[in-house]
Amino acid sequence: WEEFKSNITDDSVQALLALLELNDSDLWVLFHLLDDKQAATLDAQKFISGCMRLKGPARSIDLAQVSRNQTK
Repeated sequence: WEEFKSNITDDSVQALLALLELNDSDLWVLFHLLDDKQAATLDAQKFISGCMRLKGPARSIDLAQVSRNQTK
């Protein structure tokens, strides 16, 4: 999470988040949604593919979180 958090301010990461209509406050939720093994690790490939799955209405991340919580 610390490395992930340190890269949030990168212009290319910010551009991706803007394109996907995600904001900084969504990132903690996004990280945990994508870290499905709860290993506190997330590689770039998994991050990008996970972001692309959430592309759509700005609050798709909320729906994904609810869905994941329902399967626990």
